[in-house]
Amino acid sequence: MLVNESGEDVAGLSEQIIVRPKGNNSIQDILNAFRGYNLKIDAEDTDSEKNYYLSGELVSNNPFDACEKLEATGLFEFTQPNYLRFVEMAGNPNDPLFASNWGLAKMKLPEAWDITTGCTSIKIAIIDDGVQLNHPDLLPNLIPGFDATTFGTNGGTVAGEEQHGTRCAGFAAAKGNNGIGIAGVAYNSKIIPIRAFGTKPDGNLRTETLDSYIASAINHAVNVKNADILNMSWGITASVAPVNQNPIIEAALNNAALNGRGGKGAVLITSSGNKGLNYLAPLPGNVKDVLVVGASKSNDTRWEGSNGPTHRIDVAAPGAYVTTVDASQYNNQPVENATSWAAPSVAGVAALVLSVNPGLTQTQIRKIIAETCDKVGGYNYVIGNGSSFSDLSHNNDLGYGRVNALRAVEKAAGAPIIGPDLVCASGGYTLTQFPAGSSAVWSASAGLTMAGNLATRQAGYSGAATVFATLNIPNACAPVTIKRSLWVGNPNIVKTVNTVVTSTASVNAGGLYNLAATSSSPLTTFNYNNYTGSGDMAVDIYNPNSPSTQMYVLANSTNGYRKVKVMATNSCGNYAEDFVFLLSSGMLKVYPNPAKDFLTLEFGSTEIEEFLPYEIQLFSETLTKPDRIIFVRETLVQQKIAIYVGDLPRGTYYLHLLYRSDKNKRIEKVRIVLN
Repeated sequence: MLVNESGEDVAGLSEQIIVRPKGNNSIQDILNAFRGYNLKIDAEDTDSEKNYYLSGELVSNNPFDACEKLEATGLFEFTQPNYLRFVEMAGNPNDPLFASNWGLAKMKLPEAWDITTGCTSIKIAIIDDGVQLNHPDLLPNLIPGFDATTFGTNGGTVAGEEQHGTRCAGFAAAKGNNGIGIAGVAYNSKIIPIRAFGTKPDGNLRTETLDSYIASAINHAVNVKNADILNMSWGITASVAPVNQNPIIEAALNNAALNGRGGKGAVLITSSGNKGLNYLAPLPGNVKDVLVVGASKSNDTRWEGSNGPTHRIDVAAPGAYVTTVDASQYNNQPVENATSWAAPSVAGVAALVLSVNPGLTQTQIRKIIAETCDKVGGYNYVIGNGSSFSDLSHNNDLGYGRVNALRAVEKAAGAPIIGPDLVCASGGYTLTQFPAGSSAVWSASAGLTMAGNLATRQAGYSGAATVFATLNIPNACAPVTIKRSLWVGNPNIVKTVNTVVTSTASVNAGGLYNLAATSSSPLTTFNYNNYTGSGDMAVDIYNPNSPSTQMYVLANSTNGYRKVKVMATNSCGNYAEDFVFLLSSGMLKVYPNPAKDFLTLEFGSTEIEEFLPYEIQLFSETLTKPDRIIFVRETLVQQKIAIYVGDLPRGTYYLHLLYRSDKNKRIEKVRIVLN
């Protein structure tokens, strides 16, 4: 094992090393180098170049020594131990019910968590019926709360009541990576439990409270607890004037939006309601600075129970059939109150946004969440339809769209990174908007070197690459790293025949085949060229200068193969690979059949490795082990193999021809009779 200066295991050494030869050296020199140190080739593979996996006594004793000795020959591009790696990922926490919350992946939370899992300095107030203060999955993130009612619970629950606030708290910020339960959206941020009302134990969330309780809860959360975000998964029942006017509550909400967070404004979030109607309860959703959240389903459409008030829904988040904390257990919640679960998820996203850029105002945070939503569900999004942001496209079912946590967090940090999608020599990169007072350190993955924000292609490299900007943003709890994926150098190619990824295929005379090539490189063009082959096989390429084309095998073809080269070209250069097509008719003859002493296999072509079996096995129909095993290349003479069968009992046998093709094995079987 390899350990760091703290004594922690960081990698392990195996009994293999990996080497890549330089392209200008002969295979014989390479093999001689391996033999010189008694190294055995365990396996080999080819990505852009060939790699060998080697073992032997020298490797077992000291893999570093083996690498150094091979490196000293000058024959190799690189040599390295085949390390055992320990990968630490922030994306998928170890909470056992993480996978039950399908909505986390929908909102790109695992990717967002690679940037931040929330700061402990960011506080989410759950204004509700209280939160279970000793819940094991909430306790690490709970800070002292407040009870605005007469029960004096310090923000806790009352025995026998619903666990509505507890569930909301779980979605927003249940502790993650603690090996129990679930992971909340901002699982390292803090929860302030605020009790504003009580609930009935029968599942009916219609309850009684006072305007003063609600106003007191809001004011205390902002003025005393310094809450950054207020989650309010409830609404006051709609009434008629003047009863639907709640100046004290409106004043509390307006004060929170204007004066919270030292004048930047607390982020106010509420749910749209669960009656499937086109109306919204007057408060808190009718206050302009409150973000109204509806519920979406796993297919990214509006949950039928989610209220859809015209123009007023801001965003949607997963809310139907999701998992959250409930007392000391974890339940798949029924669809009622589903928007109650969507709202605290968005509150958690707001906490992530604030974690990377605490200097944002509440208006900026709400707009970032809205403008980074995914336009899903097949709805028509129209600019100006929403009542919150006139410059963003909106529809009445999902608002500005379904929340995307990754895009929101990146946007808060100044993303996207602007620069070329393709680098041939060099390219400059910058952020769309640097957060106020921040600075960036630029870096890149293999294939690029960075000088400031200028990325330069490493000599000879072609492939995918990533540019990183690591920002120091004032008052953020940690440096923030965002990334931009791009392509460097000549294009790559992925080939398909009839939608199946392959380089080789058997075809039939008169057959029509769909060929397609794609590349990870942007702005790539393609050309197909039928350039070599054997036998009388002939083909027509219908659209040679396009990414996809059809190929026709002429009907009078009887045997042979054709190679079709596909060339991919971008502004950096080009790269080519071959399709290989075999007309299988007449390519293999087995005679005599029935046979007595010798069985002959005659191959129509032995030039294309993929179409020649590497091993032949002869089985009696009554046995499971082969009677004969023949290695083809060792026994092939002038395209023929003779198999002696005179000593075998008479009866029915089967030849198994084992092929390698595109890393998959296939077997052809031929029935033989010995008489």
